[in-house]
Amino acid sequence: MKTKKTVTLLIIFFLSGLVSTYFIGCKKIDLVRLAGVLTDQPENISTNSVKAHGDIIDLGENERVVEYGFCLSFLHLPTIDDKATPPFGETSFLGKFSSNISGLSSNKTYQMRAYVVDFSGEVYYGDIVGFTTLPSGTTSTWIHHDDGVNADNGIGLTEGGSFDVAIRFETQDLQQYNGYRVSKIRFFPMVGSTTKYYVTLYEGTNPPDLVYYELVPNPSIDSWTEFEPSNVHVINSSVELWVGYWVVDHPAATYPAGVDDGPAITGFGDMFSTDEGDTWDALSILNPALDFNWNLQVYVTNEKGEEIKIGKNTPTKRPDNHNAENIKDNQIVSKK
Repeated sequence: MKTKKTVTLLIIFFLSGLVSTYFIGCKKIDLVRLAGVLTDQPENISTNSVKAHGDIIDLGENERVVEYGFCLSFLHLPTIDDKATPPFGETSFLGKFSSNISGLSSNKTYQMRAYVVDFSGEVYYGDIVGFTTLPSGTTSTWIHHDDGVNADNGIGLTEGGSFDVAIRFETQDLQQYNGYRVSKIRFFPMVGSTTKYYVTLYEGTNPPDLVYYELVPNPSIDSWTEFEPSNVHVINSSVELWVGYWVVDHPAATYPAGVDDGPAITGFGDMFSTDEGDTWDALSILNPALDFNWNLQVYVTNEKGEEIKIGKNTPTKRPDNHNAENIKDNQIVSKK
């Protein structure tokens, strides 16, 4: 809606300690509301398709737009000439919209943005988001930082006790997995009874927020243990994902957390906590001699199946504190 506003301009001079004020005129300024649109992060990225999301935040002065949709390209900046799907028509709808885009090439990095066209024919674009389609045939994969082999080595505390390990994935690592489900976690426990292991999921930057934990009832000792969480976590690529496990009450001079032979991907493959996830450090920074990655991997999939998002009813507070009361002299050591 176009409105008129009268503005009076004032100039104030400071001369010889005197203040003089001059009215030098009036001017009418046109204030025109413009259409506006945002591009949200895509999800369900596969080998040849993606689900795009946009958000119309303003319809402009006519309170409606004649067209809106998505444009996409991997060769150049996408414009309205690169319509990803047949556009949506005239609307006075304000809010989020989505579109399933198919026919993409596998293993390609695309640029995409939402757009709207107002009644004067002006085109307004949202921010550009990038995503990469999966290689041909990929619908599920293990993601990890280790080399997949245990180096006959593990990490523990000299006096025993409890600690957490995790691997970390930043938002840019998750773009192609947005909307995927975390369906399995595997790790390499090296100490049996009475030690307990809980798988854990966190979201956010350091320190992240615990969103899920679950006891692994019968871990395979000195070999890979593959565990399917009872609740499926859906990946949100706008926040970091940390996947790990909590080692509870391991005996002194044992080494329950399996590692590869390194070198560590510092700050990503070797995150370590001794206070139940309140603070995290890289193992290789705490002790440069421990230059390893956790044997820890997560299976993500976009195959069809039941999806149960972790919600308010999911327990995120751990059971009774099992950590050693004094870890000052409880050193972090490896088996080798």
